[in-house]
Order: sequence, then structure tokens, then C-alpha cells
Amino acid sequence: MHPEDRAKVGQFAERLEHMPRGSSLQVEARALCKDGSYRWFRCSAAVSSEEPLVYLSAMDVTDVFEAVEQLAGERTR
Repeated sequence: MHPEDRAKVGQFAERLEHMPRGSSLQVEARALCKDGSYRWFRCSAAVSSEEPLVYLSAMDVTDVFEAVEQLAGERTR
């Protein structure tokens, strides 16, 4: 995890431990890649309503973050 995102990811994990069944939660954070770069990921967690299981999925959203930054830069010019 990127050092600036560690606290946010820790809070996500803490909240996940206490989530009621049938609920879901998301967090966006940067993860370190093998090449030394960071990429943005959106991690979604859902607690099963039937069994005590947590389903996790993650999606690379770096392109979205870069597009938003580019648009913000264009608006400030």
C-alpha cells in the first residue's frame, strides 16, 4: 500500500470485521506494483447474508484517477 493510504485501508479492514451480514463496503487505495509504480484499486467487500463469509474483489481504476486529474488540471488553467 502507498504510505498515504495505509490508515484508510486499516480503517476499511477494521470496519469490515464489524459489518453486519448482507452489507457491503468499498475503499480506493494505491498498491505497489512489481515495477515500483503505484496503481489505484477499488476494493469491494460484501458480507454474506447466509454464511459468515466475506467476498472481496478489486478493480484497477488508475485510468479513472488519471482522467479526473487531467480534467481538474484543464479546469484550473
